[in-house]
Amino acid sequence: MRSKTKQIVALTAGVVFAVVAVALTTAGLIPHALGSAGAALFGVVPLLVGFERGADEKKIVLLAVLISVAVVGRWAFAFLPNFTLSTGFVILAGVLLGARSGFAAGAVTVLVSNVLLGQGLWTPWQMMATGLIGIGAAALSRFDTPALTVYAVFAGFMYGVVLDVFSMFAMFDKPSVSAFLTVWGASFFFDLAHAVSSALTVIAFHRFLKKRIGRVLRQSPQSDV
Repeated sequence: MRSKTKQIVALTAGVVFAVVAVALTTAGLIPHALGSAGAALFGVVPLLVGFERGADEKKIVLLAVLISVAVVGRWAFAFLPNFTLSTGFVILAGVLLGARSGFAAGAVTVLVSNVLLGQGLWTPWQMMATGLIGIGAAALSRFDTPALTVYAVFAGFMYGVVLDVFSMFAMFDKPSVSAFLTVWGASFFFDLAHAVSSALTVIAFHRFLKKRIGRVLRQSPQSDV
């Protein structure tokens, strides 16, 4: 009960602070980029509060392994713009371990990998976007590789749209539809690389991980981490 109360309080506080950040930005009291990053951050934190409570130990270990692989997958291909294995592994975390694990995989992967790639106002936006991809993947747990591949392509472009919104706030004094379309057009091929690499990761690892992780989970009580 205390854990649920804690999560409700955290979620409420996150919403309130996010609204305040948006209001201050709209009033022109703080820069758009800073305000939007604050709003995204306050949206991420409540979803991570109380994550470890009641979690199955084997799932936590499996999640830690997937996050580690995702981080390495992001670092390893950093020399190729937006070609990354990390989003694919976040999708697989959501599919194989559940929605909360998917969100945690996305948010933590970005936070850790950005230690090397660079932290900034974009980090909360990246955490939120990748975490939501992990949550969405959990709804596809009963689907096979082809459907997950389609989702991976969608996720790559969706991530790009979210980050394009941040870029619009950071680059333009007056955000607008035309400003967003300008940013979106400039980033299209980067988003395409992200979508393709995510799809390839799912195709390469889904069935392998489903078999291995399924074997481990059958030996432990089921719970959605």
